[in-house]
Amino acid sequence: MNRQINLKYVALFGFLAILIVPSVIIIYMRIILTEEVSRDLINTRLNKSLESNEQAISDIFQTAKGVSTVIADAVEANPDDIRLEQFNKILFSAAKSSDYIESVYVALSDGYLRTLDRVDINRAKRFKGIPIKTKWASVVVKSYKDTLGSRVRLEKYYEFFPTVLTRDRLPFTGSDIRAMEQYLGAKNSNNFFTSSPQRKFESGNLVVRMGVPITINGNFSGIVGTDIRLEAANNIMRNYQASENSLTIILDRKKDLIVTTDKSFGTNSIRQDGPGTLRVSEHLALSDVLKNRKEGMSHISRVTSADGVKFWVLSKILPKSVGRDLEMLIISPDDDFFAEVRAANKELIWLGVFLLFFGSVAIYYFSNWLGEKINRVTFASIRARERMELVNDKKSFSIKEIAEFYVSLSEFERELASLSKNIQDDEKILDHSRGKKLQTFKRG
Repeated sequence: MNRQINLKYVALFGFLAILIVPSVIIIYMRIILTEEVSRDLINTRLNKSLESNEQAISDIFQTAKGVSTVIADAVEANPDDIRLEQFNKILFSAAKSSDYIESVYVALSDGYLRTLDRVDINRAKRFKGIPIKTKWASVVVKSYKDTLGSRVRLEKYYEFFPTVLTRDRLPFTGSDIRAMEQYLGAKNSNNFFTSSPQRKFESGNLVVRMGVPITINGNFSGIVGTDIRLEAANNIMRNYQASENSLTIILDRKKDLIVTTDKSFGTNSIRQDGPGTLRVSEHLALSDVLKNRKEGMSHISRVTSADGVKFWVLSKILPKSVGRDLEMLIISPDDDFFAEVRAANKELIWLGVFLLFFGSVAIYYFSNWLGEKINRVTFASIRARERMELVNDKKSFSIKEIAEFYVSLSEFERELASLSKNIQDDEKILDHSRGKKLQTFKRG
């Protein structure tokens, strides 16, 4: 037995050495490179989320701009049509083009105003005289010239446009649209203009107001305005979160929060931890984010809370077509990303264990089979050599000794042939063995 070749142990040791050494190197390199690779991954993920959010919000404004431009062209082509009741159908079609458009209106330079608004349940409850099932409202305020200074609001309420539920006649209240930011901006630039976020009196919603100039005979004659609800952007931004627990927020020029994907926040009632301390999570205050983030930069910043919890922050100043001086921030907990890395590492480790176990079993049984084959050839070779030496040492030998030598040599041939994978090699081995047998018989 001391002559037996323990190939299975040699092969198993070799397999383990070949597998374990590279595995250790790979795991070590993975640990070393995890920080840098993960940082690039996080930066890519946050930028992708930011771009998707920006594009989705921009699409809303582009839709509003498009319908406003169409209405402006219609007014410029037929200025008198704006004063007809049928023009409400055009405004209604424009308002229906997007769920985020709250109001569409035409405000002329002589003070004439025609508007079509969405009406939610809160507005219906807030103002006396509005039927509770109202979904739409139209308002007409005639020009100063037509009213001789006594201006009123002629209102109609609809559940299903154009069927009127009820009508009302109210004294004109509120600011003159001609003094508002979107009107003055469109007039002064003679171009599409987007206002800063404003709280709309009628609904209480936070809106961005857009104005498209109306030009008749080369002269500025008013605007087509569109109010877009910023709160509606919450639902859009939730579709493009950077990670499971990430938060996307939009700040105005004063760095006040106006939009957030956190459902526990509200743009009417902001969650605070003491006066002026707005928290974006239980660990992190917004003030800490604003101190450490790189405003408008397309590369991530790491912010660490007072209790040591890490967050990744990305900032972008939104284009003026979306709103004036609006900053979008994406804030993601560090654990969201490294949890994925740890999960991937765990899967890799289990895969390695699986391959190691089944590879070891396969190598063990294969090498055991191969070792048995080699051992049988080796033993047959040793027996044949011993018989040959015995015959060569004698000047004469018996038929029995010749037969034993022949049997041992034949056994060696069979074992060697069964081990060989190439038939031609087998034939060469057999031919060589036959030549040796003939020489031996001739000597005998």
